[in-house]
Amino acid sequence: MEDPIINLAMEVDTLKELLYKYHIEDDVTKRKKTDSGSGDQRFGWTEKIIAVQLTGLLLTSVGQGKGQSGMPSQNTAESIQIWFTRLALLVKLRQFSTAELESQPFRDFDKPDLYYQYYPALYPGRKGSMVPFSFRVLVAEIPQFVSQHQQSMTRLYALLATCQKIVSNFLRFGRIRERNQESPKNILKVLNRNLSAFKKRGYKICLLKASLILWKNRVNRVQYSIGNCLLAMKDYYQSIKVFQSLSKTDPLNWCQIESLVGRIYLQLGDLKSAQETFTGIEKMSEADDQSAKIQVLINKLSTISVCLLYMGKLKSALNLLESLVNDEPDKYLDESILFNLCTLCTSWNRLKAQTRNNSFWAWQPSAREMALTSAA
Repeated sequence: MEDPIINLAMEVDTLKELLYKYHIEDDVTKRKKTDSGSGDQRFGWTEKIIAVQLTGLLLTSVGQGKGQSGMPSQNTAESIQIWFTRLALLVKLRQFSTAELESQPFRDFDKPDLYYQYYPALYPGRKGSMVPFSFRVLVAEIPQFVSQHQQSMTRLYALLATCQKIVSNFLRFGRIRERNQESPKNILKVLNRNLSAFKKRGYKICLLKASLILWKNRVNRVQYSIGNCLLAMKDYYQSIKVFQSLSKTDPLNWCQIESLVGRIYLQLGDLKSAQETFTGIEKMSEADDQSAKIQVLINKLSTISVCLLYMGKLKSALNLLESLVNDEPDKYLDESILFNLCTLCTSWNRLKAQTRNNSFWAWQPSAREMALTSAA
């Protein structure tokens, strides 16, 4: 069977071909400089393909590469990390079918050979799973990219239940009672009140605190994935419930989360709920830190750019966002601004290309004119 990554590497650079087609030499030159990687800290498209090919070679060296399916091999922490890197790169390259196919052997992370104690000679005295948490989340997310959203939801909710159970065990261990929607800061206060219970059992309090916060953050991480999957399924009201819950359990990012909820309402056409959400953010930000105020300003500017776009003023919307990012990148280099900017740039490039194409054909002589010229 052909390697899809080799085929991907051999494909023509479609964007570069279009740039040459419409004679945008400056853009071609800039693209070459970006692809070369000299002085550029971004991990480009070409580099990702090379990295995927390298992971294939590394897996082959440990007996898990191409053509070695069903052959005896043993998992190691390093081989699991290579698989994680490979699948993450495939998703970045939008090779979703390949990623889904290669992730199938990892549907069950509870296999004995994925634990350290399965290899006592290789990992003496070490216990636990060799699979990173981020790898589990990635494998749970991959099915949604090939339109298997329900399968992703099933895996994500199973992972969420495990995380919540671990957090519950932490809290029950020291006779701690957690209030609903409690933030990590409040949990630390509860832990401090129960120090004696932990000390009697010989546990280090600092490690327990760090572990509890870690698993609370993991609960939030899975809920973010669930919310995004619901958005992909266009189940907007359920996604709003998930994100509204997250704004309480992840207070450091409440402003960004509530802004997302407001944009979802806008996408639904529920202008009243969107207005109430943005107004609530603005009121809360008055007594909050500077970052919340900046987020309110970003929401307003994003809304203005969208309004300009629907008014037919594409260039004005593009200039507005470009000036913000170029003049004060530390303040306005926000994900929502960049997403809108990319969308506007794509629309502007399409418009320019269409204009050039129309101009070209407008200047072409008709068949009758060509015949008369030939006759003359």
